[in-house]
Amino acid sequence: MTLLVGIFCKQGAVLAADKQASHGGLGQLTVGQPTTNIKTLGDSILFASSGPIGLGQQLCHIVEADQKEIPNRNYHSYATLVQLRNLEKL
Repeated sequence: MTLLVGIFCKQGAVLAADKQASHGGLGQLTVGQPTTNIKTLGDSILFASSGPIGLGQQLCHIVEADQKEIPNRNYHSYATLVQLRNLEKL
């Protein structure tokens, strides 16, 4: 299980996460290894994910490619755009 915590502050935000990735099947833990769940994109974006590592990497790549669009959109419209772009890749 990954724990992600985000706190808004007056001058920005703080994100924290554990550094463990767990792999397994049918509810059985098979492998645990250190990983990074938070990535800095550009000068003003922090991307954090939990769950399947591959899906997090796909979504991070989409957000990274669209860095210039993020300031022009609200959360709801951007989340929908990310979902649609991820579907296009399938």
